[in-house]
Amino acid sequence: MNKRILVILVFIAAFTFILPRADAITWKYNLQDALKAAKSQGKPVMIDFYTDWCGWCKKLDSDTYSDPKVSAAAAKFICVKINADKEPAITSKYGVSGYPTIIFLDSNGRVLQKIPGFLPPAGFLQNMNKILSTMPK
Repeated sequence: MNKRILVILVFIAAFTFILPRADAITWKYNLQDALKAAKSQGKPVMIDFYTDWCGWCKKLDSDTYSDPKVSAAAAKFICVKINADKEPAITSKYGVSGYPTIIFLDSNGRVLQKIPGFLPPAGFLQNMNKILSTMPK
């Protein structure tokens, strides 16, 4: 194979893994910052309580959050990931005992819905749309 073609293919492959996906969810990792952003932007909050050892949490990341429709809907939320092992006080405050647990809040921080466990993209999107339908226009 021509050396030039090989170098070009290597660069293309490298950028495929380095560049973020256009449809990826933008996550915050601090709940207070997320609540401030939600208040100022008038958006609901989606909190993902996870742990590093949770297999279903990884499946939620790889299967559900990577879905283009889910990530498009997520742009209408302030999304925050909370590592439950590192943030036990926040985890306890919201009564989270299993992982993953997704909690939706309004822009004032009031709990709107709690999803315990994994949901595939279609079911997750349905819940997101339900939350969005309750938000003022």
